[in-house]
Amino acid sequence: MAVKVRPQSPEKKMCTPFTKEIILMNNKPLSLKHLTEAMDWEADFASTFYWVSGNDFITIDHEVQSWVKDALDSKDAPEWMQKKIQQAKVIEESYLKDYFPLPGKFDVNEYDMMKRFLNRVYDLDSARRLDDVIRSRGSLRRFKDLATELGLIDQWHGFKNELYKEVAIGWCEKYHLSYINDTIR
Repeated sequence: MAVKVRPQSPEKKMCTPFTKEIILMNNKPLSLKHLTEAMDWEADFASTFYWVSGNDFITIDHEVQSWVKDALDSKDAPEWMQKKIQQAKVIEESYLKDYFPLPGKFDVNEYDMMKRFLNRVYDLDSARRLDDVIRSRGSLRRFKDLATELGLIDQWHGFKNELYKEVAIGWCEKYHLSYINDTIR
């Protein structure tokens, strides 16, 4: 059963100033597609940073960050962790110069996204059913399952991707990072 969804609002005008320091490090613009993908994979046990010089993303788990924060000797760490500890130290030294923390789960609230999506669903019965599933534990999985059953999953993904893109653009502008809008929408 396909249900109509209200169209998205028009795309915002993109304005991204460079800072002189960032131009000197890397004049490659950041791909919004790659940024939104990295944001979508953000984990509770790790933090992801955008590395301007390398135009890449680096994920450091919180256990490794604790070694750096507590100033523990990396020689005492397991071998697999030593390289990551060195990366975390470099990130700490160049924080907000060459490494920028990606928006986290508080910046990208999927529960709020689901609630906002309900306002776009024309069919009131479908909207009510979706609203019912987001009120309890495990709501994201059940929401996606029901959206699939109702034929709304593509609209949900499009809506979610547009919101991720808005957050990504705001993040780029906050840190004065140039970007290219290579997202497909």
